[in-house]
Parts: sequence; C-alpha cells; structure tokens
Amino acid sequence: MEPTKKTNEKPEEIEKQIALRKEIDELLKNFPEFDGKFDVIERVGNGSFGSVYRARNLEHKAAGRADSAYGSRSPSPSLVDTKAHGKKRKFEEGPQKSYKYVAIKKIIAISSVHRIKNEISVLKELRGHENIIQILSAHRYEDEVLVITPHIEHDEFKSYYKTMNMDDIRAYFRSLFKALKNIHLHNIIHRDLKPGNFLYNIKEKKGVLVDFGLAERIDTSNSYQFNSHNTHSVTRYQNKIMNTMRKLGPPKTALQTYQENKLQIKNKEFIPTLSLTSELTKQQSRIPLGAIQAMDQNTGQISECPQKRVRTSSTHVSRSKQLEEEIKTRGFIDVERKGDEFKPDWTANRAGTRGFRAPEVLLRVEKQTGAIDVWSAGVILMSILSQRYPFFNSHDDTDAIGELAILFGKKTIQDLASSLGRTFSTTIPLIYETGLKFRNLLNTMRRDLFPADDKPRLSDAYKAIELLERCLEPYPHKRITAEEALNHPFLRESPSKQA
Repeated sequence: MEPTKKTNEKPEEIEKQIALRKEIDELLKNFPEFDGKFDVIERVGNGSFGSVYRARNLEHKAAGRADSAYGSRSPSPSLVDTKAHGKKRKFEEGPQKSYKYVAIKKIIAISSVHRIKNEISVLKELRGHENIIQILSAHRYEDEVLVITPHIEHDEFKSYYKTMNMDDIRAYFRSLFKALKNIHLHNIIHRDLKPGNFLYNIKEKKGVLVDFGLAERIDTSNSYQFNSHNTHSVTRYQNKIMNTMRKLGPPKTALQTYQENKLQIKNKEFIPTLSLTSELTKQQSRIPLGAIQAMDQNTGQISECPQKRVRTSSTHVSRSKQLEEEIKTRGFIDVERKGDEFKPDWTANRAGTRGFRAPEVLLRVEKQTGAIDVWSAGVILMSILSQRYPFFNSHDDTDAIGELAILFGKKTIQDLASSLGRTFSTTIPLIYETGLKFRNLLNTMRRDLFPADDKPRLSDAYKAIELLERCLEPYPHKRITAEEALNHPFLRESPSKQA
C-alpha cells in the first residue's frame, strides 16, 4: 500500500491511513510467506469476526485461461459430475496465479476454533461450484487465520436495487438460487444470506455467495417434524423448551402505517414505512417488560409477582393502573413454548442477520433446513420489488414475529407456532386475524410495478410476486426449494440460454 500523496486530507483521514498502514505491516510481518506474493492495497471490510483486505497478486499470470472468480460457468471436460453433489469444476491446487486481485480475510481470535475450521472445511467442499466464492488457500499464525479468495468486483446493493428492471431481477436471482442449489446439494445451509453476502456485479449479471462463517451442515434424517393435523399434539422436539419472549405494545418496526391507512389509500398517494412513530417507540421504551410477566393473560389484570413482593404505596398502585390501561390499549405479544415449563431450556441455532431470519428460526425450532436460506432470498426479493430496504427492520425476535403476524395474520402465525410446538398470542390492534395480500401491498408501495398498458411487464410482475409468495411461505415444509425456484416461470431460462 503506497502512502497517500494528497496534501489536503483532513488530520483524521491521515491518522486512519497511518493506522491502516500499521495494521497491514503487522499482517505482513506475521505472514512472511506473503512477501513477494501479495501487495495489500486496502481494507474493504471490517466486522466482529475480522477484516477483509484487497491485495494485488504479484504472481499473477495473464497468459492462458484464467479461472473464473464466479466459479464454474458451463459443463466442460474440466468438470466432474457426482450424483450427490452435481457438476463442479475440478479444483487444482495452487490456482492463485490466475487472479490479478485477491481478497484476504483475517479471522480474529474471538472466533471459536470450531467456527474457523468449519468455514474453511465448507469452502473446501464447495470448491468449483458455480456462484460460490472459491477458497485459494488458508494460513495460520498463532491465533490469526487468513483465508485467501479471489477478489470479487461488485456493486453495492443500495446503488442498484431501486433501478432493477425485471430482466435484472431475473438474472440476480438465477445467480443466487444457483448458489443456494449447490450448497444445499451438499446438505449445507448458509444461515446468513443477505445482500451484503451476495456480491453481485450488475453489469456482468453475475453474483457470488460469500461469508460462510455461520454455515452449518445438516442431517437430513433429523430435520424438524411438522404437525399439520393435530396442532395440540406433542412434536418430536417439544421436550426442548424455549425461553418466553414477551413484548408490550406493537413491534417497534412493522407494517403499522399500511394497517392504519389501508382503508384510506384509494384516493391518496401513499408511501408505507416499516417503522412505528417515534412517539410510540418512546412510550414503549418507558414501560418495563416486567409488567407483562405480572399480568394475568386471561383477565389483563396486573397481579403480584410470586418472586417479588409488590409494594402497596399509592405511587405503585397508580403506576400499576397506568400499565394496566396501556396494556389494554396497546396490546402485547407473547411467544412461549408448549409443554412442561420445568423441563430444561434448549438452544436452537438463531444465527443470522436481523430482518432476514425465517419464522422457524425466530420460533427457535431446533432442526432447520435449507428453507431458511430460501426465506432470506425471499426477503431480498421483497426489498427489490417494494424498493424498501431493509424491508423488515425489527429490533429483536419478538418484534420480528410481530412483523410477520401483521404480514400473514394472527391466525396463520398462531397455527404455525402451534405446529412447531410453540404458542403465539397477541392483543395488538394492528395485528388482524387475516394477513395482507402481497399483490395489494406491493401495488400500494409501487404503482409503477403494475403497468396496465404493458401486458408483458404486468405478466412479469405477477410471476415475480408468485415466486415471492413461494419463498416467503411461513411453513418451511411448503416453501419452494432453490432447485424448484430455478424452474419457476419467472426464472426459467429458455433452452437457448441454458448452460
């Protein structure tokens, strides 16, 4: 990294450059094998698990056919075909010279050893697959681990998601579902699918799935059981109980505006938002959640907590009455486990990014499948079609479940929760028995998505929404798979375009 020659930079910018230079020097000092191989140019990413740097590959050889940073593109003699895992490019050791630029991911010590080993193992297994980041090498020095991959030239999601036409959307999700299909064939789920982890080049119409730090191998014989008939019977994992999640008032971020205005939207321009009013949020933040735990669910009365004596001062009585009235007015959300409350707690995998986690993750179902990745893909599709990003923006799991209840309706979420060994109850006025129709919701958000005078575009919009509904299916066993999505009418390629 060459020192900056600019003289008009602010002092804080100069300090950042100096700090970064020291950081890169330390990196190269700890890994002397990079001397003469990589010229680290800049840091392009930084998170809780480490940093990512872009480096010039000093051993790059332009001659000959360069490997694709996007994985394999089409069947060729260099592909191997396995019945279990499909077609993939045969990976040869030492391919780093094929790439002009590489990405160096430094995983810091706070990450668990298992997590680091798992990420490298998953990347090695997925070598050569289409639209999946390719691991080139891995290096360790004491408590630091570096993973070398090709550097992917891509566009920021926020720079293009509002301007994508239907052909752009089709190309984006063909790339994405190809990646998901390939990892799911290996019984691997990504767990953290979001725009930032799918690096897409809008001009090249190619994307790469990256960051497998939360990826998980699944045992298909042990996936969750779904009880579709008797919602009160005991499921396989009901003896594993979930901590109670309770929340007073509506979810902090939900489709509140749409609910409040859907009877008045016919004659006015309307832009819905997923955020509640700031005043309501302030009110909610002042109300202790302990009041919920002291409330009788049947009568709505606040009773004395058995673990703690309630003071009988006039101030406390007045406050209790106030809380009681606010609970009646604003309602609450309550999510609990079904079954014996004295059985030990359990820890379902809840890894993922807020706003992209599937209902079964929010409800803490122990055994999860690739359906959680398809749900996340559906959230991305909803963001693109609605031109709202993020679409879901809850602050915690209970808020997120409240958002889903507004979208799908109270009854659907209650039935879903019951089928998975949970209970869901709410008295929030904005959460109705029945949910919203995606077509109506999107028509409210984006009138231009439904051009009455352009039948081909209108047909494309309807097909895209139908795919959206299949991806955002609340019941995981009914949700479309990545392979099925590629054959959906909206994404299906013509024979001339198929690889």
